[in-house]
Amino acid sequence: MSFLCPKSEQGSKLSVKHKFKVGDVVIFVNDFGVVWRLTISERTTYELCSGEVVPAYHHEGTQTPWFPTEETKLRKATKADLTTPFTELQQRYGFTPT
Repeated sequence: MSFLCPKSEQGSKLSVKHKFKVGDVVIFVNDFGVVWRLTISERTTYELCSGEVVPAYHHEGTQTPWFPTEETKLRKATKADLTTPFTELQQRYGFTPT
């Protein structure tokens, strides 16, 4: 797990390669194992505490534009994911208590 430092930049550095584009639907699993289906609204970058600049994203409806989501926490949604209920997405990708 990498720790993000509070240093985000608006927009994206040209030297940073992004896996996703604006409009892509992705699956995000947070640190507690909760799954979200999100639509990318902006590509940006984030500087880790190590000084490395990594790709990051904002999603539609974000309440925290100062804290983008790191690319390593996202995966491209499949066609099936687009119509799957959240309970099934949770079982497929997230933490399910036993």
